[in-house]
Amino acid sequence: MRRYQSTFHTPWWNDARKAAKRPDMPFHALRHRAGTAYVQHGATMAEAMQRLGHSSTAFAMRYQHATGRDAEIAARMAGGTA
Repeated sequence: MRRYQSTFHTPWWNDARKAAKRPDMPFHALRHRAGTAYVQHGATMAEAMQRLGHSSTAFAMRYQHATGRDAEIAARMAGGTA
């Protein structure tokens, strides 16, 4: 099965990948980054789902990635600062 590939972004995306030294980076990675950043900046799961157009939490979780902020989050929950 061949996957559909949009070409509207090809010229500038290829330049951006080269500049970032990430020729392997697919365009769809931007959607994953946006989903992660949206939640990092305070969006709830429901808000992230609405923004990304997801109808299930399981699917929405595919677009939210751990960022290594565990210690910072734990400190905030404990009332300290990080």
